[in-house]
Amino acid sequence: FCYKATEHFPRDFRDAIRATDFNFVFQWHSTRMNPLPKFHQGKVMLMGDAAHPVLPLTSQGANAALEDAIALKMLLTEQKADESIESVYEKFYDLRIERIKQYVSEGDELLQNLKNITSEHNYEVPLSMH
Repeated sequence: FCYKATEHFPRDFRDAIRATDFNFVFQWHSTRMNPLPKFHQGKVMLMGDAAHPVLPLTSQGANAALEDAIALKMLLTEQKADESIESVYEKFYDLRIERIKQYVSEGDELLQNLKNITSEHNYEVPLSMH
């Protein structure tokens, strides 16, 4: 399957595929998902990959989780005595959603680049720039 799927890819890419021992390959099934309309339900909140799974080729999953932790810490530190945790979670969503949309969009672009590889059209290496 891999040989056939990459037969139109540039030579160095095909060579790497042919040098791969597929007895030691793990096939990871990932799914492209739109951002959730919210990251919490009541007092339970999702963070990191649970809240916003991005395509693995974006290299942004760990970054998003770390950014989430920092953002939530900041919001909890600033939480007023009379402010509900649900209100903090809504602020968290508002603070994070645009960055998550950016990660999803970049993933779409990288995936499209990968799908368009040909011998004439080289490939771009996904590189985290955030």
